Amino acid sequence: MKTLDTSTLARDASVVTKVFSKKGKSIIAAKDCSIIVPNRYFNTELGIMGDDVKILNCYALYDRDRRYCVINSNNSITVTPTEVFSININGEDYKELAFDVGDIVIPNTEVVKTESIIYNILNEFIMLGNVPWFMEYEDMGNLFSTAVSHASSKAASNVIVMHALISIISRYYKNRSIYYRMVADKEKQPVFLPFSNIWYSYNNTTSRIVGAYMKQGITASLVEESDTLTRTERLIRS
Repeated sequence: MKTLDTSTLARDASVVTKVFSKKGKSIIAAKDCSIIVPNRYFNTELGIMGDDVKILNCYALYDRDRRYCVINSNNSITVTPTEVFSININGEDYKELAFDVGDIVIPNTEVVKTESIIYNILNEFIMLGNVPWFMEYEDMGNLFSTAVSHASSKAASNVIVMHALISIISRYYKNRSIYYRMVADKEKQPVFLPFSNIWYSYNNTTSRIVGAYMKQGITASLVEESDTLTRTERLIRS
């Protein structure tokens, strides 16, 4: 399996204008390029592998000159790669969809708006914390910016709520108990945790052991005991 060292790559927003050329309703490769997506897309409803490939329109566009840009909108697209490779990035499996110069990348830029795709994105990126390597903290803040225009969904229209969810799963890489927004050291990107992670999402025993994850909550409480009482715990003990 191929590997890609992302530390050697440079992010460059101009890559998309240099690599993609529009012809009618199609997108043509102006130079050799690749689209990189998590292999997880094809294990969920965010991707389909067949004669053509259907993926969530959230991917890294790689120009093979060690530069890439991030494409992100809340819809699916059909792409027609020349070759498909399995690739390992930071210990995780990805698919590299390769195109040669002159290839049709996207046959039709007109897409069907699907509201359910917002739930699938929310579940994969936030609830499960499966954030691809190319999505940085600022990108996550814009994760649902096209929900209304591309998916006809108002489910993510409350920006404050969406930003709150993202801030909860974004943690300091040196100490996952610390929210990324609380640290001054922004030199490295945050670690993204599942929103449903009992260990780090709650800091008191009561919150950890109630609900659907009692077993994990008891383990977390035994390993990391709470040193303060919440108002709820005071009421229960009174």
